[in-house]
Amino acid sequence: MAGVVSVRLEVVDLTILSTFEQLVGAEDDFVLLHPDEGGVPDLVILEYDEANPDECFARIHALQKAAVSAEIFLTAARADPDVLLKALRAGVREFFKQPIEAGEVKRALARMRELRADASEGKPKRQGKIVSVIGGKAGVGTTTVAVNLADCIQALDSDIVLAIVDLNLRGGDVPIFLDVNPMRGLQDIDSDLPRLDETFLSGMLSRHETGIQLLPLGEVDLLGGYITSDCIESTFPLLRTMFDYIVVDCGHVMDAATETAVSLSHTVIVVTSITIPAVRRTKRLLEQIEALEGDRSGRKLALIINNHSVADDAILDDAQHVIGRKPFWTLPLDHELACSAINEGKGIARLAPKKELAKSFQGLAQRIAEVEGAQHTSSIFGSMFRSLRGKRNKGVSNAKEKR
Repeated sequence: MAGVVSVRLEVVDLTILSTFEQLVGAEDDFVLLHPDEGGVPDLVILEYDEANPDECFARIHALQKAAVSAEIFLTAARADPDVLLKALRAGVREFFKQPIEAGEVKRALARMRELRADASEGKPKRQGKIVSVIGGKAGVGTTTVAVNLADCIQALDSDIVLAIVDLNLRGGDVPIFLDVNPMRGLQDIDSDLPRLDETFLSGMLSRHETGIQLLPLGEVDLLGGYITSDCIESTFPLLRTMFDYIVVDCGHVMDAATETAVSLSHTVIVVTSITIPAVRRTKRLLEQIEALEGDRSGRKLALIINNHSVADDAILDDAQHVIGRKPFWTLPLDHELACSAINEGKGIARLAPKKELAKSFQGLAQRIAEVEGAQHTSSIFGSMFRSLRGKRNKGVSNAKEKR
């Protein structure tokens, strides 16, 4: 029968086994496999063997190789943090501490049901837009721009589904900006790339209270670690089928993975500031991006001046002349507000919507949405935008009548 999930129980404790048999058996679309029954199960519920932990994890890896699409739930007598972390990194989807709570199991089965429904062939796929943000130099505020742009795009419309990807190998601070503590990320995908599908990728995402989904960097050695181009080439197209927008924090280093991300992007935002070192490095970065082999046809390249103050106006023209490009947008300097937003784990526009920096990020989000051909408008900013446009059109109409 279509839609049925086959379940194999590998549980030694008879009391725990009986509990799972009752809970799984009560679900109409989940069917228990007999221990001697062949076939590849959709779900394996495994009991952790404290006496032989290595054998337990060897069994998990063997199950994954035998059935790449199978999900694994683990139960243990105690929730040891080290065991839990190792289990999550091994690809275990759910963990149940004993004694088993019926509600937790039912919710886990419901989540699996929902993920399988989302990944079904009959569901229309999204064609999301990738917006990469890269800094002309360290310290120009690349992560601030990426996080707050993502927050403001997501706020344009309640129907928008957005993900932010942390590809900043010299920082990896997006989780700090969003005040989340993810367990897994890109590094885990890269180390187990054959398992990558929508269900596996969904397990790497962390949901923020705003609805934004975060794909973090993972446990990468910031001094010598890296993410492969293969990982980006496989992950980003899949993200496009799941989200309307994917905002990528690329940091300020153009390595192989970043080049791949830029090549796959629909819009590339280069962030800089009006200082001589930043301007010079930004010029070189723009040239490097424009010279990339396999340059994406129709890709937009936008220059953003961050932390702009009145004092910068006198040298802005000179900076534009050196860079060879006019800025797409300027973001005003408000160091105190930017720091407060980081400390509170909130977007600038949500923390202080009336501040000039917040309004500037809202305007930038609207422009990016327009560049990508979207028609998203928020209840507050969108109505203000339409009101201003209406007044402008009315003024034009009146002028024509006077003529």
